[in-house]
Amino acid sequence: MKSLDELDYYELLGVERGASADRVRDGFHRFAQSHHPDRHTHSALDVRLEAQKWIRRGTEAYRVLMNPDQRRAYDGGLSAGRLRFDPAVRGMTSRPSMTPDGVITTASARARPFLQKALDAMTRQDWASAKLNFQFVIQYDPDNDAVKLKLEELATRGLR
Repeated sequence: MKSLDELDYYELLGVERGASADRVRDGFHRFAQSHHPDRHTHSALDVRLEAQKWIRRGTEAYRVLMNPDQRRAYDGGLSAGRLRFDPAVRGMTSRPSMTPDGVITTASARARPFLQKALDAMTRQDWASAKLNFQFVIQYDPDNDAVKLKLEELATRGLR
């Protein structure tokens, strides 16, 4: 049997490369039933930690294979021998960092409260607070280009 690091996403979920979204979903549910950490609550710590690694990788596989753009990029990388999807290498983020009407967004639930505080501070023209909260957003959403631009804008106001 192959180790986790030797499996591509299709092998991990037990589906063919051309599998439909329904088949990927079914494959993920079968995978989760056998690998979910809750099945190992009474096991030794090393077994529980290994189960967590497997379920994280399975979840990663599911998310990539269910997103058509990411799946296309993953398949291209797979043909080049890369078994894992890396959005940074391919210049992709899971969601845009700004809506078409110019509102900054974040894919990170942990970053959202800080983003809202930063935007509120910008409205009040409290530049120092805005900068601080945008910096927190970047910690949780490091690839957010819109927030990076706001931080650069604040730097031009003399807030370094």
